[in-house]
Order: sequence, then structure tokens, then C-alpha cells
Amino acid sequence: MRQYRTDGSAAVDVYAARESTARSLSKKPKRLPDVPAREKPAQRPRAAISLTAVVGAAAALFLLFLVVALFYPKYGKSERDNLNDNTSGVVALLEVAKTLTPRYRGEVCFLFLDGGTQASKGAKGLVRAHPELKKKSVIVLDCVGEGDELLILPGRTSRWNDSLLDTILENFSNSEKKTCFLKTDGLVYYPSDNRAFAGGTAICACKTVKGFGRCILPRCAKEIDEENLSLLCDGLCKLVTYYRPQNA
Repeated sequence: MRQYRTDGSAAVDVYAARESTARSLSKKPKRLPDVPAREKPAQRPRAAISLTAVVGAAAALFLLFLVVALFYPKYGKSERDNLNDNTSGVVALLEVAKTLTPRYRGEVCFLFLDGGTQASKGAKGLVRAHPELKKKSVIVLDCVGEGDELLILPGRTSRWNDSLLDTILENFSNSEKKTCFLKTDGLVYYPSDNRAFAGGTAICACKTVKGFGRCILPRCAKEIDEENLSLLCDGLCKLVTYYRPQNA
């Protein structure tokens, strides 16, 4: 601890300290060398996506899809993976025509229609040329070559035709591995030529996929299931034999 004398030396020391402080404050500060300012990195321009651009892109994609959907089936490459859709239906009809006895061949008409992928162009053209066929009982075979369940799907008019439904139930039978299922309840929709006929009924073969349900894989079949053809041929021949439209 500093000791101060009573003769005023402490006051002198305080004065000297003030003088030293004043001199140090009166001196000009040394100027530091100029340092170049650090440039900020260039920022990438942010992409601005407007609602108009999104709507325009969606409209262009929809238009492209529409053009492809309308013109590709007519002008595009021919479909080669058509074993199930619908070579199987053609083969099944030929088998029925071959098996059916001559007595009943005059009571049934076999139709081989094209243009199914073009909104059933062939079936609708036939109905325009022969309007009386619109309400006839028509059985459409589509994708019957692969699957363990044969689905029989009556249309909006044929589902109320008790004579037809009873004849189907009595003459279509199951096998050890295959089942025939006539669906008459709930919504029934099958996008095929059957929709061109009010009395149309579609028959298709389905696979059951776990977690998904019934499905048809029209482009994956490697061969036509002979057992499906046998069940269809037997059931359709009996249907032609025993069905009497006048009783409907």
C-alpha cells in the first residue's frame, strides 16, 4: 500500500498523473493500414415457381396424354403381347363353335369384334348397323386366358334377366383349382365391348393378389390356361343349349 506524506506530495502525484493523461489524449492515434474489404460470395438466384407455371405444365402434360391415348391405339405400334387380351377370347369362341352340335349352331351368332381399345369402336359400329342387337343377350369373353377365378359380370339389363342368370348358375361348374363366380350384387363395371349392349354380360379370368384383391394382368400371360378354356367351352355350350330368351 502506497503511503502519502502530509506535506502535499500526494497532491503533486495526482497532478502529474492528470498531466500525463492529458498528453496521452492529445496525441493523434496511429492510423492502421487499410485492409481491403472482404467481398461477399455471389448468391445463386432462387428459382421462382408461380402457380401459373404449374397449371400450364399440368395442362400441357394432360394434353400430351390425351393425344397419345386417342391416336396411339390407331396409329401406334401393333400390340404383340396380346395372348390374354384378347387372343384367349377368340380361341375360346372358336372352341365353342367347334364343340357345339350342328343342331344348335343356328341359334347362336359368333361375333369377332375389333377396336376395343378405341372405345369399343367395333361393337358400337355393329349396334349402329343392327339396332336390334342392343337388347339381345350377348356374352363377351375378354381376358380369359390366365387366372384361377372366372368372373361372370352381367350388365345393367342382363343382371335382371332371371332366366339367363339361372341358366348360368346351373351350367357353369367349378373344378378342383378353378371357380366360376356370378356377381350380381353391388357395382359391376367392366370396360369392354359388353358396355355397347344393354343385355351384355362379360366373362373374364382373375388372379387374387394378397393385399390387393382380384386383378387382371393382360400383358403378362405366357400361355393360355387350357383348364379355363375347358370350363368356358363346357359352360357356354350348355348355356346355348338350355337358355330360352323368349322366357326372359
